[in-house]
Amino acid sequence: MDTKPYLLFSLNDSHYGIDANIVQEIFYLPELIALAETPHDVVGILNLRSQIVPVMHLSLRLGLPLTECEIDDYVIILKWQELLIGIIVNQVQEVKEIESQAITNKIDYGRVKQIKLPFITGIAQVEQQEIILLNHENLVRYHDEVHDSIAAVEEIINIGSEANLNQLNISNFYSLCLPNATPEIKSILRERAKNLRHSLIDFNKNKLSSIAVISLNQEYFGISLDLIEEFTELLHYTPIPCCPNHIVGNMNLRGKIITLIDISQFLNLGNSSDTSRKKVAIVKLKDFVTGIVIDEVVDVTCFKDKETKQELEEKNKHQYLQATILSEEKMIGILDIKKLIEQPNLIVNYNEQIAC
Repeated sequence: MDTKPYLLFSLNDSHYGIDANIVQEIFYLPELIALAETPHDVVGILNLRSQIVPVMHLSLRLGLPLTECEIDDYVIILKWQELLIGIIVNQVQEVKEIESQAITNKIDYGRVKQIKLPFITGIAQVEQQEIILLNHENLVRYHDEVHDSIAAVEEIINIGSEANLNQLNISNFYSLCLPNATPEIKSILRERAKNLRHSLIDFNKNKLSSIAVISLNQEYFGISLDLIEEFTELLHYTPIPCCPNHIVGNMNLRGKIITLIDISQFLNLGNSSDTSRKKVAIVKLKDFVTGIVIDEVVDVTCFKDKETKQELEEKNKHQYLQATILSEEKMIGILDIKKLIEQPNLIVNYNEQIAC
């Protein structure tokens, strides 16, 4: 049976897919540098490990209205014919093998009418969901003035020089994409851009670690990116009768049943209403997958191992922390997910549940 892998993602409540073979990497939206005289859909450029990469907002490229970006938007880096280009989307989901027979070329209904047709190869039905499949060749083609602008930027940028970076136009990126960005949000996006400038050699040399920073009850915690499958919205879930308070319920994630847990009580954060949680961090530990309910995804960042503080006081409060780091004047506790998930109190006693 003829199948092809597609990376699935969402934008403005619509679902899209693009050939997974051209996807190079994915990361949270960083601060970009706006350039003059570029196509209107290219909202800025990014210094990605010493290579200048233009970044387009997919809404503009598809001819749709531009909506304000969010701090948890993603940039997907595509490579086609030696060309690297980034696209801004709302949420990245998964790589899915799609059968050719599940794809139709009838593009005559719904929101698709508003999209420029040269960018669409068809519509796929995946688990009762319509996926708009994008034509990556047409999507990544852009005008010669982008090449000229990038060449000019490469002359200005001395990698790692903040003084030279400040000569470039960063304010226009915010006025276009994040007009209501607070100083705290700008600081987070700037730190992301700084981390992306690190070469892979620097990453290994300095022993950098990548974490997702989450918030719980107004405190900040870090989870290793190696353990995170994805983040998703907490919309619908089914409570499980006769379970302890930390078992929130089950949710259906694209056909997979995921058990949701609230780790607040194990971190001595006190009780909170389930309705206060907005998102879910899907974590995988070996073959075990679960969802941790959280308030927000604050950032994805890197830190040097030597910057961690191992001296953790109050053993009962910090027994599930590996270390702490200070970032942007916030103390972040690095969670020991393996220890937390495998501890006995988290496991539901099936016999007790039946008795109930």
